[in-house]
Amino acid sequence: MENLELTDKIVSVIGTQNKPMNLYSLGEKISYLSMIASLAWADGSIDEAELQNINAIAKRAGITDKRMINAVIANTEKYDSGKYTRWTEILKKTDLKYSLMTDMFLTAFADNVVRDSEAVYLKYLAGKLNISTEMFNKIRNVTEKIKTANKNIKIEYEKNVYYSQKFNNHDISQCLVSKGLKPTKA
Repeated sequence: MENLELTDKIVSVIGTQNKPMNLYSLGEKISYLSMIASLAWADGSIDEAELQNINAIAKRAGITDKRMINAVIANTEKYDSGKYTRWTEILKKTDLKYSLMTDMFLTAFADNVVRDSEAVYLKYLAGKLNISTEMFNKIRNVTEKIKTANKNIKIEYEKNVYYSQKFNNHDISQCLVSKGLKPTKA
């Protein structure tokens, strides 16, 4: 199943819907793609499966200029809290935040291993996007179930950081600091 169909299926199963991505502004699409690319960089490099996922999402958004896609990827390599704050402010006001979180999980699951840095980043962004813990877990569970169905694969988690009770309120700034990331001020 192609990523577009997979994301649409998952978003439907979790009970949300959004309009086709080509109907959003270029700023919203660039913010979306930037957040996906930043997750791919969370472990320090972008592998081939993550790059394919970024390109598929760009295509779905109607962004076909390889120079633009490469610029987005390059712009997200280094953590910058100002950029992340702008991207989340743009997207948290749209219904794209649920498909974004779905695509972020698909990106994290691309190599069948969720790195600790990816897990922390996913949970942090859910809080910044005002996605409840309940909805976050629903998106994760449905995405993992559908992604692994009938494929004899299992998603491995490097650690269980984002499942701990300590972070239920989305305040994970101490964990981010321990990973070398700087928390943003809302």
